[in-house]
Amino acid sequence: MSLNDETKKLANDVFAAIENEKRKAYHEGYTKGIMDWQKTSKMLDEWREAVRLKDAPSAMDSIPVAPVPCVEGWERASLKVFFQKLNEEVDELKAAILDQCDFDDNVNEIKEILNYYEDSDVPPQSSGGKMRIAEEAADVCTVVTSLMEAIGIGFEMRQEAQRRVNKHNHERGRW
Repeated sequence: MSLNDETKKLANDVFAAIENEKRKAYHEGYTKGIMDWQKTSKMLDEWREAVRLKDAPSAMDSIPVAPVPCVEGWERASLKVFFQKLNEEVDELKAAILDQCDFDDNVNEIKEILNYYEDSDVPPQSSGGKMRIAEEAADVCTVVTSLMEAIGIGFEMRQEAQRRVNKHNHERGRW
Protein backbone atom coordinates (compact mmCIF):
# COMPACT_ATOMS: atom_id res chain seq x y z
CA MET A 1 0.00 0.00 0.00
CA SER A 2 1.49 3.35 -1.02
CA LEU A 3 1.69 6.33 1.32
CA ASN A 4 -1.14 7.89 -0.67
CA ASP A 5 -3.34 4.80 -0.14
CA GLU A 6 -2.41 4.62 3.55
CA THR A 7 -3.23 8.31 4.00
CA LYS A 8 -6.57 7.95 2.27
CA LYS A 9 -7.44 4.86 4.33
CA LEU A 10 -6.53 6.56 7.61
CA ALA A 11 -8.43 9.71 6.68
CA ASN A 12 -11.48 7.67 5.65
CA ASP A 13 -11.31 5.59 8.87
CA VAL A 14 -11.21 8.73 11.02
CA PHE A 15 -14.05 10.38 9.12
CA ALA A 16 -16.12 7.18 9.35
CA ALA A 17 -15.53 7.12 13.12
CA ILE A 18 -16.74 10.71 13.43
CA GLU A 19 -19.84 9.96 11.39
CA ASN A 20 -20.49 6.82 13.45
CA GLU A 21 -20.27 8.82 16.69
CA LYS A 22 -22.69 11.41 15.30
CA ARG A 23 -25.22 8.73 14.29
CA LYS A 24 -24.89 6.95 17.63
CA ALA A 25 -25.33 10.21 19.54
CA TYR A 26 -28.50 11.07 17.63
CA HIS A 27 -29.97 7.58 18.06
CA GLU A 28 -29.22 7.53 21.77
CA GLY A 29 -30.62 11.03 22.24
CA TYR A 30 -27.28 12.16 23.61
CA THR A 31 -28.13 15.37 25.47
CA LYS A 32 -24.70 16.96 25.53
CA GLY A 33 -24.67 17.46 21.78
CA ILE A 34 -23.44 15.35 18.94
CA MET A 35 -20.51 14.14 20.98
CA ASP A 36 -18.30 15.23 23.80
CA TRP A 37 -15.81 17.92 22.73
CA GLN A 38 -12.75 16.00 23.89
CA LYS A 39 -13.69 13.05 21.69
CA THR A 40 -14.29 15.38 18.78
CA SER A 41 -11.00 17.13 19.36
CA LYS A 42 -9.11 13.84 19.48
CA MET A 43 -10.76 12.61 16.29
CA LEU A 44 -10.06 15.87 14.50
CA ASP A 45 -6.42 15.75 15.67
CA GLU A 46 -6.13 12.25 14.17
CA TRP A 47 -7.80 13.52 11.01
CA ARG A 48 -5.41 16.47 10.76
CA GLU A 49 -2.48 14.09 11.20
CA ALA A 50 -3.80 12.01 8.31
CA VAL A 51 -4.13 15.13 6.20
CA ARG A 52 -0.65 16.31 7.18
CA LEU A 53 0.77 13.23 5.49
CA LYS A 54 1.60 13.58 1.82
CA ASP A 55 -0.95 13.35 -1.01
CA ALA A 56 -4.07 14.17 1.00
CA PRO A 57 -4.78 17.87 0.38
CA SER A 58 -8.45 17.33 -0.42
CA ALA A 59 -9.11 15.34 2.77
CA MET A 60 -9.54 18.63 4.65
CA ASP A 61 -12.70 19.20 2.63
CA SER A 62 -14.39 16.39 4.58
CA ILE A 63 -13.75 17.83 8.05
CA PRO A 64 -16.91 19.33 9.54
CA VAL A 65 -16.75 23.12 9.59
CA ALA A 66 -18.39 25.81 11.67
CA PRO A 67 -18.92 29.50 10.89
CA VAL A 68 -15.79 31.57 11.46
CA PRO A 69 -16.69 34.92 13.02
CA CYS A 70 -15.78 37.97 10.97
CA VAL A 71 -14.87 40.46 13.68
CA GLU A 72 -11.99 42.29 12.01
CA GLY A 73 -13.13 45.87 11.50
CA TRP A 74 -16.37 45.30 13.43
CA GLU A 75 -14.99 46.27 16.86
CA ARG A 76 -16.65 49.70 16.77
CA ALA A 77 -19.76 48.70 14.79
CA SER A 78 -23.11 49.40 16.39
CA LEU A 79 -25.85 46.82 16.77
CA LYS A 80 -27.68 48.73 14.06
CA VAL A 81 -24.88 47.87 11.60
CA PHE A 82 -24.93 44.19 12.60
CA PHE A 83 -28.73 44.03 12.28
CA GLN A 84 -28.59 45.73 8.88
CA LYS A 85 -26.06 43.13 7.73
CA LEU A 86 -28.20 40.33 9.16
CA ASN A 87 -31.30 41.68 7.39
CA GLU A 88 -29.34 41.91 4.13
CA GLU A 89 -28.18 38.30 4.39
CA VAL A 90 -31.66 37.03 5.36
CA ASP A 91 -33.13 38.90 2.37
CA GLU A 92 -30.55 37.25 0.09
CA LEU A 93 -31.47 33.83 1.53
CA LYS A 94 -35.17 34.47 0.95
CA ALA A 95 -34.45 35.63 -2.62
CA ALA A 96 -32.39 32.50 -3.33
CA ILE A 97 -35.27 30.29 -2.16
CA LEU A 98 -37.97 32.29 -3.92
CA ASP A 99 -35.99 32.21 -7.18
CA GLN A 100 -36.61 28.46 -7.20
CA CYS A 101 -40.20 28.17 -5.99
CA ASP A 102 -43.39 29.96 -5.03
CA PHE A 103 -44.08 31.57 -1.67
CA ASP A 104 -47.00 29.20 -1.02
CA ASP A 105 -45.01 25.99 -1.69
CA ASN A 106 -44.46 23.82 1.37
CA VAL A 107 -41.00 22.53 2.22
CA ASN A 108 -41.60 19.11 0.67
CA GLU A 109 -42.59 20.75 -2.62
CA ILE A 110 -39.49 22.96 -2.48
CA LYS A 111 -37.31 19.91 -1.84
CA GLU A 112 -38.89 18.14 -4.84
CA ILE A 113 -38.33 21.21 -7.04
CA LEU A 114 -34.67 21.51 -6.03
CA ASN A 115 -34.07 17.76 -6.43
CA TYR A 116 -35.71 17.84 -9.86
CA TYR A 117 -33.36 20.57 -11.06
CA GLU A 118 -30.36 18.89 -9.49
CA ASP A 119 -31.15 15.49 -11.07
CA SER A 120 -32.10 16.67 -14.56
CA ASP A 121 -30.62 18.53 -17.48
CA VAL A 122 -33.28 21.23 -17.08
CA PRO A 123 -31.64 24.41 -15.77
CA PRO A 124 -33.04 25.80 -12.52
CA GLN A 125 -35.15 28.94 -12.74
CA SER A 126 -32.04 30.88 -11.79
CA SER A 127 -28.44 29.88 -11.29
CA GLY A 128 -27.26 28.14 -8.17
CA GLY A 129 -30.19 26.12 -6.84
CA LYS A 130 -29.35 24.25 -3.67
CA MET A 131 -25.77 25.53 -3.41
CA ARG A 132 -26.86 29.16 -3.69
CA ILE A 133 -29.43 28.60 -0.93
CA ALA A 134 -26.84 26.79 1.20
CA GLU A 135 -24.30 29.60 0.78
CA GLU A 136 -26.85 32.29 1.62
CA ALA A 137 -27.91 30.34 4.73
CA ALA A 138 -24.23 29.99 5.69
CA ASP A 139 -23.84 33.76 5.32
CA VAL A 140 -26.71 34.24 7.82
CA CYS A 141 -25.00 31.85 10.26
CA THR A 142 -21.70 33.71 9.86
CA VAL A 143 -23.27 37.11 10.60
CA VAL A 144 -24.96 35.75 13.73
CA THR A 145 -21.73 34.04 14.82
CA SER A 146 -19.79 37.27 14.20
CA LEU A 147 -22.23 39.25 16.35
CA MET A 148 -21.95 36.73 19.17
CA GLU A 149 -18.15 36.79 19.02
CA ALA A 150 -18.09 40.59 18.92
CA ILE A 151 -20.17 40.87 22.11
CA GLY A 152 -18.07 38.30 23.96
CA ILE A 153 -19.92 35.03 23.34
CA GLY A 154 -17.01 32.78 22.42
CA PHE A 155 -16.82 29.41 20.76
CA GLU A 156 -17.30 27.31 23.90
CA MET A 157 -20.37 29.26 24.99
CA ARG A 158 -21.84 29.01 21.48
CA GLN A 159 -21.27 25.26 21.57
CA GLU A 160 -22.97 24.96 24.96
CA ALA A 161 -25.88 27.11 23.79
CA GLN A 162 -26.27 24.87 20.70
CA ARG A 163 -26.22 21.77 22.92
CA ARG A 164 -29.02 23.26 25.02
CA VAL A 165 -31.07 24.18 21.96
CA ASN A 166 -30.54 20.70 20.48
CA LYS A 167 -31.59 19.09 23.78
CA HIS A 168 -34.67 21.31 24.03
CA ASN A 169 -35.68 20.59 20.44
CA HIS A 170 -35.13 16.86 20.99
CA GLU A 171 -37.30 16.92 24.11
CA ARG A 172 -40.04 18.61 22.08
CA GLY A 173 -39.85 15.83 19.48
CA ARG A 174 -38.34 17.97 16.74
CA TRP A 175 -35.73 15.36 15.82
